[in-house]
Amino acid sequence: MTITDGESPAASQERVRVLLPLPLAGPFDYLADRALELRAGDFVRVPLGARVEIGVVWDAAAESPGDAPPAHKLKRVLDRFGAFALPTVSRRFVDWVADYTMSAPGAVLRMTMSVPDALAPPDPVWGWALAPDAPNPIYAEPGEKRLTPGRRRVLAALADGRAATTPQIAAAAQASTAVVRAMAGLGWLVPAAVEVRDDGRRRRQGDLVLARTAPVDDAHTKSFHVPVP
Repeated sequence: MTITDGESPAASQERVRVLLPLPLAGPFDYLADRALELRAGDFVRVPLGARVEIGVVWDAAAESPGDAPPAHKLKRVLDRFGAFALPTVSRRFVDWVADYTMSAPGAVLRMTMSVPDALAPPDPVWGWALAPDAPNPIYAEPGEKRLTPGRRRVLAALADGRAATTPQIAAAAQASTAVVRAMAGLGWLVPAAVEVRDDGRRRRQGDLVLARTAPVDDAHTKSFHVPVP
């Protein structure tokens, strides 16, 4: 994406063309923060009048600088969907169909965006993290009856501050899921979103590593690597 007119916006911004799935003549020019790192094919949210629309960053046109609207009149791209991009072959097909059928490119694009909910981020995965006032498995009183060996291992497994699902915690601590739920009932664990990555597919964490900061007992002194199913 490049700046095309003499009234260039700040160096932190760039001019991009966005095709909307509407029966319009062609792409509209918008300003986008360079931090968004937009590329042709990215799905973005942009303002259009009083509403917000989802569009696709379109390929740059071979137009003279005088044909482009001045930068100060352009609206700004709101954000980018990180799920995936519309491939080059699909964009070329949209242009070809629009030209062949003498249709508005946006009307053709709409047929490729029949399920806009697919662009929405997936629901978060919820699990458990240590509560701020949870007992310390190392320095707790030895006579504390509620701190069974299984519960100590759960506390130690979550000592790095990250969240994990009930089955992941149980596997890492070599305890039952009932132990994890009982600790949540005691207020030692609190609901928390499990760390995930967004790579264009259903988000997953990969291999969860629950590391011990210190041994709980002689039989359990290593870190546990729990593969996410």
